[in-house]
Amino acid sequence: MPWLYPTFSSEVAQAELKNLENRYRRTSQVFTSLGVMVRHPKANYPSSGGDPVPRQRLFELRDTVLQSVAQVDPEEKLSTTARNRAVDRVLSQVLGEWFEQEEDRGNVARPQMWSYLALVVLPDVAISRFPARADGSLQRERFLEGRRNIFYRLYLRYVVLGGDVLSDEDVELFEDELVGLVDRNLSADHRLSQAIARKISSLVSMDNRRERVRRGFKNVQFELKVTDLSSVSSKYLEDIVDKAFS
Repeated sequence: MPWLYPTFSSEVAQAELKNLENRYRRTSQVFTSLGVMVRHPKANYPSSGGDPVPRQRLFELRDTVLQSVAQVDPEEKLSTTARNRAVDRVLSQVLGEWFEQEEDRGNVARPQMWSYLALVVLPDVAISRFPARADGSLQRERFLEGRRNIFYRLYLRYVVLGGDVLSDEDVELFEDELVGLVDRNLSADHRLSQAIARKISSLVSMDNRRERVRRGFKNVQFELKVTDLSSVSSKYLEDIVDKAFS
């Protein structure tokens, strides 16, 4: 029987975000010491299609994420930007592989599930990646449902770009480039997105990389209007991408 993951209604999620902010403001200890319960009394589950995911399974997800993140820059030699990029890469891979194992693929399509993960199962990871402001307030869009939710945005990168691209150390992509790949309509064609990702990472000249990427996206968008790129060969697709970003 498939496991069904918990969700929050929008009202409960917003209330839990306020609770999380208050807990964060009150404590003088590191946030991980506050404890995590993974199951919440106001959680919702789909009415059919499986059984509620066991508490232990949620703890397994949490442990898998924590262990993977702990392996990033253990000696703290990276800059904040470089470390965040590395953490995002790891989280994308872990979340993508985790939910590939689950029988019910509908879990990932429920936006409210991602807010539940950020607010209940992995709040310390979310706050570590997107720290609270000086007044203790959190970046709402990173914790609530939506495409900017910390975990949903990274899961989408795995779906669009694939594990091979994300785990390839030679494919180095910056945040605005990743946003462009996932949020534009070209993300529907994963083969195209992956070809673009590899091309962008090969643009080693940093002086004009941003302009070349901007122009390349524009060229590909135009090509999509006149050509069904999903039907062309891989070689032809690569040639189009090369030309667009030249």
